[in-house]
Amino acid sequence: MKQCDLEIRRISEIFNSWQGEGPRMGQQATFIRFKYCNLKCPFCDTQYKFENKKPVDVTCKNVHNHLQTTNYLVITGGEPLLHPNELSDLFKCIKEYDENIIIGIETNGYREGITKLYDILSHIKTRNDKLEIYFSPKVFIDKYKDSGNTIREFQDSLLAFMFTKEFSNIPVDIYIKIVVSDVIQVEPLIELSKQILPNKHIYLMPEGKTKEELIESYQKTIQLAKQYNVNISDRLQVNFGII
Repeated sequence: MKQCDLEIRRISEIFNSWQGEGPRMGQQATFIRFKYCNLKCPFCDTQYKFENKKPVDVTCKNVHNHLQTTNYLVITGGEPLLHPNELSDLFKCIKEYDENIIIGIETNGYREGITKLYDILSHIKTRNDKLEIYFSPKVFIDKYKDSGNTIREFQDSLLAFMFTKEFSNIPVDIYIKIVVSDVIQVEPLIELSKQILPNKHIYLMPEGKTKEELIESYQKTIQLAKQYNVNISDRLQVNFGII
C-alpha cells in the first residue's frame, strides 16, 4: 500500500457499521462523518453527533485501516459538500488505497455544494471505484421554510450536476432519498424526481427521530410509494440503533 501523509480535517467521527437506509441498506460500511450542516432540520437523527463532537483530524492510514474490513465508504455529515478542500484531501487519500471500493456521498443537494462536486470527484477519475451520490433534498414550503431549498432550486442543482456528469469520465449512480413528512409538500418533489431519474433510483423514507415516530410515519410512506411506484427504505439507525 502506498504511503499517504495527508490529514483530513473537520471530521466528527470515522467508524465501521452498517448502512441504515437507501439502496445499500444493511451493507457493511466505513462511515466518515463531517461536521456542520447548512440546514437545521428538526427531524435530523444525527445532529448531536456532528454538532456536539469536537472535530478530529483523520489520517490517510486511519482511513485505509478502516477500509480493510469493508469495500464500501459512506461520506456523510452534517453536509459533506460544505468542505470541498477536505473532501478533495479525502479523495486523494482514497486514490492511494490499493483496492477498488464503493464510495457513497450523502448530501442535501444544496446548490453551492453541487457546483463543487465535479472538481472533488475528479481526483479519482483514473480509478475503477464505483461512485454513488445520495441526494436527500430538504424541500419544505411552510413547516420548515428555513431548513431547505425550494423545488426549483433543487431541480436546477440536480439537473446542473446531471449535465456535468454526462460530459465527464466519472461514472456516477445517482439516487434520491426523500423523507416523508407532509404529504402535500413531498408529492411535488417525488414528481420532480420521477422526471429526472428512473423509479428504481428513488427511495421514500419515514420521518422520525425515534422508533415510535417512524411507526407513525410508515403508513403514509407506504401509500406514497404505492401511488408513485417507487422504493421504500427503512431507517435502521433509528429503528434498531445500529449506528
